[in-house]
Amino acid sequence: TKTVRGAVRLTCVALNFCARVSMAASFPAKELSRGQFFNFTAWTGLILSTIILLIHSFNVFNRPDIRHWPWHQVETCYSMVWAFFYLVASSCVAEFTGKLHDHGYWNN
Repeated sequence: TKTVRGAVRLTCVALNFCARVSMAASFPAKELSRGQFFNFTAWTGLILSTIILLIHSFNVFNRPDIRHWPWHQVETCYSMVWAFFYLVASSCVAEFTGKLHDHGYWNN
């Protein structure tokens, strides 16, 4: 990770992993569609971000025969779509957690 882009992608991999582990250890992960969607988002984000990180590590994008392809635009679109998926998934899980809290499930 010699570049800022590589450091950002490595951070994405680490955060996707943390999101996956934290949701897998919680109640909504297997019981509710909200948790399943969050798990899908985290797993797919982890796998695709790892693949993109490896591609960047081996400088595949800089090879002359594929340099003309719009890799950066595709990567930017992927990042925007996945940020939207995380926004939706996190909002759904947060809304459900708020309902649980309002009904007294987590009161001390």
